[in-house]
Amino acid sequence: MLPCFLAGCSGLAKQYFINRGKDLMDIVDWDYGLGPGFAAKLEVTNFFAPSIGYGEGQETQKGGRQIEHDRRWGLASLGFSLGLFAGEGYSDNLRIYVAGVNLSSFIDPADPPGQRWFAVGPKIYLGYVSGGVYINFGEIADFFAGIAGFDIMHDDESGSPTIQEK
Repeated sequence: MLPCFLAGCSGLAKQYFINRGKDLMDIVDWDYGLGPGFAAKLEVTNFFAPSIGYGEGQETQKGGRQIEHDRRWGLASLGFSLGLFAGEGYSDNLRIYVAGVNLSSFIDPADPPGQRWFAVGPKIYLGYVSGGVYINFGEIADFFAGIAGFDIMHDDESGSPTIQEK
């Protein structure tokens, strides 16, 4: 009986440390893309992103534990006045920024806080390539909460053994 109990605990402990490692890796987000443009953007959470310039093309982005590949319309911005982001599903991915503020996050209350809502970092479009690196403060909070046993991003995997019936 005792060996079974210890084996179960070691499995839970192993999963705990695997989840903390993944939470630590989630803190840094990135994206890169290929497509024409010259632009700069500073994303200060999902709600505020002052930008200037134009860029478009295909983009790959990592947010939390998800890596997505998109064909995006890109960025069209006149300083702090207007920036647009749209994907092939146009209405699903449209973000409208006015004075650097993401109005889309206030317009669509059905859109829950996402993995990148609390990310901060720069992005540039330079010629035919673009790239950005972001520190995700939501994931920092998730890491420290995870040390205490909480999972605020709901991304930890269960380490509890499952019993299969025959």
